[in-house]
Amino acid sequence: AASWGLVNSVVPASELMATALSLAEQISEAAPLAVSAVKEVLRSTEHLGLEDAYTTLRSGGLSTYQRMLASEDAREGPRAFAEGRRPEWRGR
Repeated sequence: AASWGLVNSVVPASELMATALSLAEQISEAAPLAVSAVKEVLRSTEHLGLEDAYTTLRSGGLSTYQRMLASEDAREGPRAFAEGRRPEWRGR
């Protein structure tokens, strides 16, 4: 599965919980609107082929995704990167 890109990583069972918690921490530090948008996109497109998934994504019908694109956080990420600082996510 790892060689086909189906999983992020493969770890020994003894490292599984620490690895999962590390990944969860990384996700929790991400922009909350972006995390919600990714979940909406996945739920809405996981059963579709690639072309139909992109059509759905670009349709404007995914409200959480659209809200994320128009948010203050969407502008904060690139601004923080350009300024060399950690972003301050506000969830709006």
